[in-house]
Amino acid sequence: MSKIVVVADFVYPNYTGGSARYVYDMIKGFDYNNINFLLITRRKHGVFSLENEQDKYYTKLKNKNKVIEISGVGDIYNSFKYINKDDILNIHHPILGVFYSFFKHTKVNTYFFHGPFHEEYKSTCNKKIGFFIRFILQKVVLIKADKILVLSDFMKDKVLHIHKKAEIFKVGPIFDSEKFKCNISKDELRKKYKIPLHKKVLFTSRRLTNRTGVLELSEKFIRDFDNAKWHLIIVGKGDLQNKLEKQIKNIRSINYFNFVKENELVELMSLSDVYVLPTKELEGFGLVILEALSLGLPVVVSNKAGGGTEFIKSLDSNLVFNYDDFSNRLRESIHYALNNNINIDIKHFDYKKVSRGIFNVLKS
Repeated sequence: MSKIVVVADFVYPNYTGGSARYVYDMIKGFDYNNINFLLITRRKHGVFSLENEQDKYYTKLKNKNKVIEISGVGDIYNSFKYINKDDILNIHHPILGVFYSFFKHTKVNTYFFHGPFHEEYKSTCNKKIGFFIRFILQKVVLIKADKILVLSDFMKDKVLHIHKKAEIFKVGPIFDSEKFKCNISKDELRKKYKIPLHKKVLFTSRRLTNRTGVLELSEKFIRDFDNAKWHLIIVGKGDLQNKLEKQIKNIRSINYFNFVKENELVELMSLSDVYVLPTKELEGFGLVILEALSLGLPVVVSNKAGGGTEFIKSLDSNLVFNYDDFSNRLRESIHYALNNNINIDIKHFDYKKVSRGIFNVLKS
């Protein structure tokens, strides 16, 4: 019996990040819809791993032999025996992807392009050899793929810049709407987390890297927002954590959490008034947008948030602020978000439905 072989460097709960969550929700949807699959992924390791995070569903999949975790070339080689010629290969990241693209020949080879690997590297490190290697890895995996899946027109353009003849399919963003519900009142939550009841609260949860714009948001918030009226909550970890902690030291109007459990994330979003996506560059979509909207939290995004900008602009362009005039335009978008209702059927993006659409693309 053929199956979908999902090859992903990163998956929740082993790692943070939007693509890791996407893979997790996608395979959960496959499981729900009785779509046969196997996940091949890395073991927990490194700064973005969630060493203390456990997930009952992921553990259940491992116990059912639906997950193969690898940590070296030997593990990769051993995993080949679980892949058959009539399987559909679905690669999500280029490092593992290059091994499986070259050495395993399956019925169909597909690649889910979450972002330009080489450009993401350049935004944090400017070594030419590292950039070139990552560009080649990305290009090889794209060329070897029969089909390429993307979340946005922004990412479609990125693919075509690397591989002009790519066959590209745009699929929906995905999340678990059942996880993002909260029955506790905003006042109760603010008392729990010691957030002033009278303030308007901005929230962002991002990986702390240069491209996500969190340092810029905190800097502009400290400088340009009235601390007596506004409060900012930041959730995330990453390369810029030390810089952020230094920047917000002794700032009582900012709360920073380097990690929170899922239920705590839901609570922190629910006590807030506006979600801010302050991206500087290279945003495939920003799945946190769906999570916030599911809780009734309005979202504003920068005009440099790629797929996130596309999505929010399709709802209402007033929710998009100009990054180059950060504070003024952010305030305008926040004011608009607080005074206007945005209607969207968020269940359209639930993992049960979107995973079926992805499967249809993979098997077609």
